Amino acid sequence: MRKQLIHRAVITLLLGCIMLLAFTGCGKSNEKRNVSGSYHTEANGYKRGTDVDINLEGDKITTIVVNDMDSEYSLTDPDAFQMMWPTKQTMVLQELQNMGPDKIAEIKITADDNGIPTKIEGFNLDVIPEGCTDCAGMLILAVQDALSK
Repeated sequence: MRKQLIHRAVITLLLGCIMLLAFTGCGKSNEKRNVSGSYHTEANGYKRGTDVDINLEGDKITTIVVNDMDSEYSLTDPDAFQMMWPTKQTMVLQELQNMGPDKIAEIKITADDNGIPTKIEGFNLDVIPEGCTDCAGMLILAVQDALSK
């Protein structure tokens, strides 16, 4: 009888600790933080890639900012006519923001031997302009890098 009481007390104490940890974790769900990430590669003599800054409130993305103004890396290949990318990246950024960190982590990017993305899986491809898989892929990889920290 006494052993049963001790076992019950130990189990009750363990359950209490688990619940306390769960409630403590829930209290941080609105914590604001900023994470940064990047994806860089060199291909065909050009430095390709980008840097991003992401603001989060708990597990919700509030903003994603492409931060490559002072970078030596560029998402677009200077030899390619991709003037459409800077105006179209907003749709990709909005889609990523709406997905949230868990879904973003599930996106799979396939890249060629130079590190240039050639295929994207697990993402709404309708928001990526034709011919911009490489730019969108590098942006997604930079966002994944930031969120992994």
